[in-house]
Amino acid sequence: MEQYSWENFSKQFSHLSGVIGIYDFTLTEIESTDPIEKSFRSYTDVFNNQDQKVSYLIKISDTTASISESKLMKFVSPITQNRVNVERCMLRIQTNPWRHSCHFDTYDQTVIMLDGVKKWLLFRLVYSDIKEERQFIQKVNGLAFEKLEELLKSMKVVYIVKTSKPGDEFFIPAGMYHAVENENYGKGTIFVNVVHNGFSEILDKRFTQIWPTMAQKCENQVFY
Repeated sequence: MEQYSWENFSKQFSHLSGVIGIYDFTLTEIESTDPIEKSFRSYTDVFNNQDQKVSYLIKISDTTASISESKLMKFVSPITQNRVNVERCMLRIQTNPWRHSCHFDTYDQTVIMLDGVKKWLLFRLVYSDIKEERQFIQKVNGLAFEKLEELLKSMKVVYIVKTSKPGDEFFIPAGMYHAVENENYGKGTIFVNVVHNGFSEILDKRFTQIWPTMAQKCENQVFY
């Protein structure tokens, strides 16, 4: 995976520009995955970022990529081509620190780590009452892994913790809750999500009720 290192991505693509999301992970609103700013700027700002107060994200889907973004997707295509049952592939480049609070996706996916180290906490949890599920999401938003583990233990929820490093890949089924954070290693992480074909009306309805703003963005293929 050396060819997909942070340094090599920087060398290959820092001269390009694209849409970048800027995030403040001290915010804990129910849909705090929204960036505090989204702007078109040089990728140099991401690869050379020294600001530990905010985090930067480049997020590219092969279904909506611009001309510049397509160059990055072509670069990683050797690891995504010839896979079966693929709806789309997404490349994410995230600076440290990075955290994504508990959520589930409505699709099966395979995660392929290219650079950096990520820690994942995965579990199944289904509420019969959407209001209760939204309250749970509000409670866990922004929690450090240790605190989240304590809460899940108190709820007697079975979970697993997984660390992914360059070259690792693993499968996350639709509907499985997961929280993610970067380990403090290097400048950030680079990974690919291979989104598999398949649609669950039940999961889609649930997702929309819990995260209405994010659901609308997904429908419009707005990824920030």
